[in-house]
Amino acid sequence: MKVAAVKAPGGLDKLVIEDRAQPVAGPGELLVRVRASSLNFHDFAVVAGMLPAADGRIPMSDGAGEVVAVGEGVTGYAP
Repeated sequence: MKVAAVKAPGGLDKLVIEDRAQPVAGPGELLVRVRASSLNFHDFAVVAGMLPAADGRIPMSDGAGEVVAVGEGVTGYAP
């Protein structure tokens, strides 16, 4: 899958599009297919390097979608 990620230490010139493997829901995790997202000032601050972020972070504070997988131990959610 393609993602927009920030390379540490950040900055608008450090935003890259890269291919990553499809994630798998681990224990206590959900896998969500994102259908909509909104980028806000927090995301801009991460991309611009104003807030520290791990190398490869995907800037997206808000999103909505559907649960497509649940990991072991997850209750109350189902694909």
